[in-house]
Amino acid sequence: MYLGISYFAIAQIGLSSKFKVEKKTQTTQLVPGKYKVLGIAVEGTQLANKEELIRLAKIDVGDEITLPHGLEIIDAMRAMWKAELFSDIKIEAEQFTPPTLTNNGTIYLTYKVKEQTRLSRYTFKGINRSDQDDLKEKLGISRGTVITPAKLDMVYRKIEKFYHDKGFMNVQTKITLQPDSLLRNSEKMIISIKKGKRVRVKEVFFVHADSIKHNKLRRKIKNKSQQGFFSFLSNTKFKPDELKNDYGRIEEFYNTRGFRDAKVLKDSVYTIDEKHVGIVFTLFEGRKYYFRNIIWVGNYKYSDSTLNAILKIKKGDVYDKKLLEEKLNYNPNGTDISSLYMDDGYLFFNVEPVEVKVEGDSIDIEMRVFEGTQAEIANVTIEGNTKTNDRVIIRELFTQPGQKFSRSDLIRSQRELANLGVFNPEKINPVPVPDPEKGTVDIVYKVEERPSDQIQLQGGWGGQLGVVGTVALILNNLSTKRFFKADSWQPIPSGDLQRLSINVQANGRPFQSYSLSFTEPWLGGRRPNNLTVTTYYSVQQNFRNQAPFFIKIWGNAVDFGRRLKVPDNFFVYNAAVSYQLFNLKNAGGFFGINTGRINLLSFKQTISRNSIDQPIYPRSGSLIAFSIDVTPPFSILTGKTTVEQRFKWAEYHKWKFDFSWYVKIVDNLVLAPKARFGYLGWYNIKNGIPVVQRFFVGGDGLTGFNLDGREIIGLRGYSNGSIYAQGSDLSIQGGTIYDKFTLELRYPISLQPSATLYVLSFLEAGNNWNRISSFNPFEVYRSGGFGVRVFLPMFGQLGLDWGYRFDDVFASPGMQRSQFHFSIGQTF
Repeated sequence: MYLGISYFAIAQIGLSSKFKVEKKTQTTQLVPGKYKVLGIAVEGTQLANKEELIRLAKIDVGDEITLPHGLEIIDAMRAMWKAELFSDIKIEAEQFTPPTLTNNGTIYLTYKVKEQTRLSRYTFKGINRSDQDDLKEKLGISRGTVITPAKLDMVYRKIEKFYHDKGFMNVQTKITLQPDSLLRNSEKMIISIKKGKRVRVKEVFFVHADSIKHNKLRRKIKNKSQQGFFSFLSNTKFKPDELKNDYGRIEEFYNTRGFRDAKVLKDSVYTIDEKHVGIVFTLFEGRKYYFRNIIWVGNYKYSDSTLNAILKIKKGDVYDKKLLEEKLNYNPNGTDISSLYMDDGYLFFNVEPVEVKVEGDSIDIEMRVFEGTQAEIANVTIEGNTKTNDRVIIRELFTQPGQKFSRSDLIRSQRELANLGVFNPEKINPVPVPDPEKGTVDIVYKVEERPSDQIQLQGGWGGQLGVVGTVALILNNLSTKRFFKADSWQPIPSGDLQRLSINVQANGRPFQSYSLSFTEPWLGGRRPNNLTVTTYYSVQQNFRNQAPFFIKIWGNAVDFGRRLKVPDNFFVYNAAVSYQLFNLKNAGGFFGINTGRINLLSFKQTISRNSIDQPIYPRSGSLIAFSIDVTPPFSILTGKTTVEQRFKWAEYHKWKFDFSWYVKIVDNLVLAPKARFGYLGWYNIKNGIPVVQRFFVGGDGLTGFNLDGREIIGLRGYSNGSIYAQGSDLSIQGGTIYDKFTLELRYPISLQPSATLYVLSFLEAGNNWNRISSFNPFEVYRSGGFGVRVFLPMFGQLGLDWGYRFDDVFASPGMQRSQFHFSIGQTF
C-alpha cells in the first residue's frame, strides 16, 4: 500500500554539501518511533549496481531506524549523494505497520533514484594533436566518468591552467554535451578551445626599489620581461601563478644584500596590447643591516675560534641570512659547521642562530649550539635492489655498522653507488633513521635498479678495408657463483657486479678481430682490489686476388687494480702486464719488416684519482690519470741492434696524462674542461722511433679496426687520421707526441634511467708530433661545434657531433670545413 511517505534531497550546486529533507503525507500518518526494515527495493538505476547502492546507503534488512526524526534516512541519502552518481534521490515507504508500546513498527523501503549521465567519449576542437595528448593526461576523465556540474567545472579550470602556464591568458573554452544514441544514459562531450594570442611580459618595473639595480631584480623572477639585451634568451611568457612566488624571490634577494625587512607590498598587472602585459612591483626596502657580534653558546667540542674560522663571517659584513644558513648547515662550496660536527659522529647536532640585539644598522647573533652525543651506526640496509645482491652493495659503502656516523661518508657512499653503473643515480637516496635514546642510527639506502647490460653496434671506416662493423656484448652485473644454479638463468646469473665483455669486429674474410675480457671487482671478496683478464686475436689477410699476405695479432693482458688510502681514498693504483705477438707475411714496410714475427711484452702502471659524482652525467668532481707503459730495453740488455734483433722484440716507453673536471654552473648546466697528453719514446737511437703504439689525431675517435695498437685521438671538425705528425714526412701519419684540449658546456634534456639525453657545445684543439724538437703545445688545430649524447641502458652512450674546423691542414687540402661525427661509448 502506497502511503505517500517520501524523503528527497536537493543538491545545492556551488555551495557546501547541504541536504534539505521534506515529508509528504496523505491519508495515513507515520507514527513516530522505531521501525524494523523488512525489505529494500531500488528503482531507476540504469548503469549503477542495485546491491552496491543498498550497501552504500548503509541500511540493511533487519536494521532498526527511527522515523520521522531519526538520522538514518538522512545519512543514507547523504552517502548516496556523496557518490555523485545521481541527480535525484527519493526514499519511500511502500508498506509499514506503526510501533506499539511493546513492539517496534515494521517498514518496507524503496530507493528511487535518477542517475547522472555518463561520458561515452570526448573530442577536442581548435587545438593541435600535441595539446590534445597533453590535456588528456591532465583532465583525468575517460569513458564512464559521471558527468556532474562539479566535474565540468574541474575540466574548465584544468584547461584554463594548462594554457595559462603556456602564456595563453585569453583562452576560451566551451563544452557541449550531446546524447549518445549508442549507449544508454551517456553523452558525448565536445570541448572547443580558442587559445588566443600568447601573452608575454613586455616590461617589469619596481617602485621604491632604490638600492638595487632593477635589471638585477628582473633576473631573479620567473616573469621575465623583454627588456634587456639578452631578453631573447629568456622565457618571457606571463605566468600569473608565479607572481606570489616572485614576491619571495625578490625578498630573498634583498635579504642577501642586508635588507632584512624588505617586503613586496603589492603587484599590478596592466595590459599593453593583446599580446603583452606589464608588471609593477611595489616594494618596501627598509634599512641595510650588518653583522656585529657573533657569540657561541653550548659548544664544548670546538672552540669559538675554530667555529668562527669555518663560519668566515666578520664584524661589519653585510647581514645575509641565506649565507649564514649555508655556513651553518650546508655550504656547497666548502665546509660548514654542521658537517664539522656530523663528520665526527654528532648526528644530533643542532645550531640555532638567534638575533639577540638590533641596534641601529647592526645585529648581534647568538649561536645556540646543541652538540648531543656521537651516534654509532647500528644497521645498514638496502631497499629497491631487485637484481644486485645486498652484500656486494654494502661492501662499496663507507658507512658500516659499528662506525661513527659521518655525513661525508654518507655522501661518498652515495657517489660509490652511482658509479657502480647499475642504479639510477637520480634516485639513490640514503636515509638516516636516528634513535636518540640509544645514541645510534640506522641507514637505509633506497635505490632503483636500471638495465646495465649492453649490446653495442658500431661502424667505422677501415681505410682500404672499407666499412668495418663491430658487435659487442657487455654484461656489467654478472655472477659466476650462480652459474650452476638453474633458477639463476633469467636470462643470465647476475648480482655480483662482475663484468664480461665480448667484442667482434669484421668486414668479412679480409679482416676479423675477436676479444674477450672479464673483470672481478673485489678479488677475494674482502678488499676493493680488482682483476681484469683480457685475450684477443685479429687477422688481416689478402683480398681482391692480390699477392698472399696476412697480419695476425694475438695478445693477452692481466690488470690488477687497488684502491689506495694515501693521499686519499679516491686514488687507485693499477698494474698491468701484456703480451702481443705480431705474425707478418708480405706486410709491407709499415712495421719495419715485410715478413716475420714481432714480440711485444709491456708493463703498465697507472695512478688515477676519480672523484666524479656519477658516470653518465657528471656534475661535479674530477678525473686525473697518469700512466707509464714500458717494455724491457732488449737492445740495451743484449747489446744487439741488428735488424733481426730490432724487430724480434719491440721496445718503447709510453707516458700519458689525462685530466677531466666537471663544474656545475647553475641548475644542471655543467662546464667540462679536459686535457690529454701522450709521449712515445725509445731506448736506443739506433732502433729509431717505435713502429707500434703511435698516436693518430683527427676525427671522431672510431677506429673501425685496430691493426697495430695505434691510439686514435678524436678531434672533431677534422677527418679521421687527417692530422699528420709534425716533423715527419707524409708517409708517417702517426705521431710520438700529442696534446689535446677540450672545453664542453653541457645541459641535460632528460635524466631518466630509460634514456639520459643531453646537449653540448664544445671548443677543441689538438695536434701530434714525431720528434721532441718539433713539439709546441700551443701549435694546435682548433675546432668548435655542437653535439648531443643519449645513454640507452641496452646500447650504452651514443653521440652525434657537428664540428667546424678553424684551421687548414696542409696534408689534407680537400678536407671539408665542417664534419659530422658519430661516437659510441664514453671516455673519461
